[in-house]
Amino acid sequence: MEIVINLIASIIFAMLGAGSYRYLYLPYRRRTNVLSRLSPLDFTTAPVYLCYGLIPPDDPSRHFTVAQGDLSAITLDYRVLGENYGGERVRIQNCMVTEPRLNEVSNLLSISGPRWNSITERYTRTLGSPLRFSDDRKALIFCEQDGSREIFLNTYRASGDPEICYGMVLGGVVHRGGSKQNVLICAGSNSFSTYGCVIILDELRHGRSLRRMRWLAELRNQPRWGMIVRVHNLSPVSAEPRGRLPFERGQLEVKVVRGVVESEFSEPYV
Repeated sequence: MEIVINLIASIIFAMLGAGSYRYLYLPYRRRTNVLSRLSPLDFTTAPVYLCYGLIPPDDPSRHFTVAQGDLSAITLDYRVLGENYGGERVRIQNCMVTEPRLNEVSNLLSISGPRWNSITERYTRTLGSPLRFSDDRKALIFCEQDGSREIFLNTYRASGDPEICYGMVLGGVVHRGGSKQNVLICAGSNSFSTYGCVIILDELRHGRSLRRMRWLAELRNQPRWGMIVRVHNLSPVSAEPRGRLPFERGQLEVKVVRGVVESEFSEPYV
């Protein structure tokens, strides 16, 4: 496990200097801070824990692995957190390391979906989120309080590569005894859409104004909130699987398609 962590850390810091450009359906570009702009999440002076999921070893392998899109998301998340709160405050850990000491964590950003990330799974339930992924992970489901459901279905190319995938960004404050945790979750139905959710966090810091996006602006004062994110693969279509998904931002089109407000969440909320 230590080898995996060290390897990931090396990759992250090697990539931190890489430049990137933006191709988004978010046209407004004055720098803001999405972690406080869109939510009550104002991370405290305590360390900020960036936790990611691990894929368990298969039969021929003894090593845990990290999905390719999650590696890209970790790198970008680290930069976003570092720019907002200072890199010296960010702690990058996998969910298995963080899980036993969650009660000590005041500021938490969990990336990757609940299949491999136990922290995402736990806090999605704790927040009472109306969003969940289908069992086959091919759709994001919004569960209305009246029992109806809205389904955001992934689409795929003939090669098996994703065409359009969905993910979610969730935020809220969790109270445990006398302590408070600020929680933010970026999770996709696959690592492709997880990466898109992290791009949204980065891009919203450059929004010139949220007033024209009324349903996003309404999230600012919510104790719990969410966003449904659509990620469109713009890479050239091929009959053969690429083998490597296009985790280059110029080949992705990312859009927030729905906001989720406090009244749409359910219990439990502790």
